Amino acid sequence: MRWSLAIALSVAILGFIPLMGLPGAVVLTLGEFSAGLLGFHLLCLKGDRAWPAAILATWTWPIFIPIAYFLVFKVTKISSKPVQWIMFFLFLYAGVLLVTAGIEWMARSGA
Repeated sequence: MRWSLAIALSVAILGFIPLMGLPGAVVLTLGEFSAGLLGFHLLCLKGDRAWPAAILATWTWPIFIPIAYFLVFKVTKISSKPVQWIMFFLFLYAGVLLVTAGIEWMARSGA
């Protein structure tokens, strides 16, 4: 659990200061790809909204790293390590979708 908290903090801090939101841009790109498969186009990545959206995603998405770790490795009783890692990354992907949906909702509401 400690390593997941350390990774989450380092992604949030390093992603904001030296990387200027690039981890958030990756998160939003994955979210945009998923939304594009369903026929939606994100407004949060258009024009001047893209960089603040990436910064916000950089700060909010790492929250899902310790949550996914706790749910998969501590709560579930799956003994197969490959299945645990697949579930871990699926939970992180669910976090990508939630963060993207939240940022897009803020962009569409004019916040």
